[in-house]
Amino acid sequence: MYEVWLEKSAERDLKNLPLQIFTKIIRKIKLLVKTPKPAGCRKITGSKND
Repeated sequence: MYEVWLEKSAERDLKNLPLQIFTKIIRKIKLLVKTPKPAGCRKITGSKND
């Protein structure tokens, strides 16, 4: 099983969202724990993990 870690700034931004949007995003983030590379995902280019 994987873990998903968020930057502090991302946590702050999420907390400032309306509850409905916050809940939707958190649900999607939690799915990444079970399926870290869902169908249709693409690698972000230009990141330090390239």
